This record gives sequence, C-alpha cells and structure tokens, in this order.
Amino acid sequence: MGRPHLVPKPDDPMNVLVFSTSVQTQHQARLLRPHLNRLAGLGCWNFDLSDCDRILRITRRGVCPSQVIQLLEEHGFQCAELEDQPFAWQLDAGRLYHAD
Repeated sequence: MGRPHLVPKPDDPMNVLVFSTSVQTQHQARLLRPHLNRLAGLGCWNFDLSDCDRILRITRRGVCPSQVIQLLEEHGFQCAELEDQPFAWQLDAGRLYHAD
C-alpha cells in the first residue's frame, strides 16, 4: 500500500513554501531537478541563488515542508523553511512576487 495522496479542495489558495538552502550553484540545482520535479512537479519550484539564503520556492498544493527538507538533506544540502515572512507571497500568471 502506497503513501496517501493529499487532494486539496478546489477553493484552497495556492501553497507557496519558501526555504533557505545551502545550494550554491546552478550545477547543484540541476542535480536536484529530477527529485524536485517528482516531489513538486515540473515548473512548480525554483531556486533564487542570488539571494543570500539561496532560496528554494515551491508553489504546489499538498507538498509538506518536511518532505522538501528531507529530500535536500538526503542529497547533502541544508534546508530550513522560512515561515515568518514580513510580506505576503503572491502567485500571478505563474510568476511569484511579494506584495508590499
């Protein structure tokens, strides 16, 4: 018997998870690509390696922060969820931005 599949209600807002990571290079991010695609889906995640926290954003319902942390740690990277954001993240036409 497999893992239970979480199905969100259609009226649930888009879930945006934000993590600080130790991923330093595009090469390291590419190594994680197949694993993140399986967990979060193609096009539902991205890294901002120019940020001092080496941000990983995931924009998919049903992804648990602990799954993301475990995945990165299994591949030798540090990962911590950034929960207390001083602004609200918005998803508009597939682009993630923050509203001041």
